[in-house]
Amino acid sequence: MKLRYSQLIGMKVIGADGARIGRIHDLLAEPRGESLCVATLLVGERALMQRISFQMYSHLRALQPRGIRWTQVDRIEGRVMRLRVTRAEFLAQTAPPPEAHADGGK
Repeated sequence: MKLRYSQLIGMKVIGADGARIGRIHDLLAEPRGESLCVATLLVGERALMQRISFQMYSHLRALQPRGIRWTQVDRIEGRVMRLRVTRAEFLAQTAPPPEAHADGGK
């Protein structure tokens, strides 16, 4: 499935149990051949703050966004993404991988 960045940003995310998880505010991609493929979707207010450069404020740098691995996506229905995991399972996950740090680990 080919999607553009602009198609994913702002999309609602719903858990397998039907509970709302949040909205996609950014993503992490990795190279595969000559293409970039989505590896992690960043959701919630923390992802939005990171995207609009709040990471320059040291007290906000510790607020890392929550990440959804692309493999956890079940399906996309219009502007709604449904996951294979429940909201509780998603919230129990650890923080996103280190590459999500927009400030380069400073």
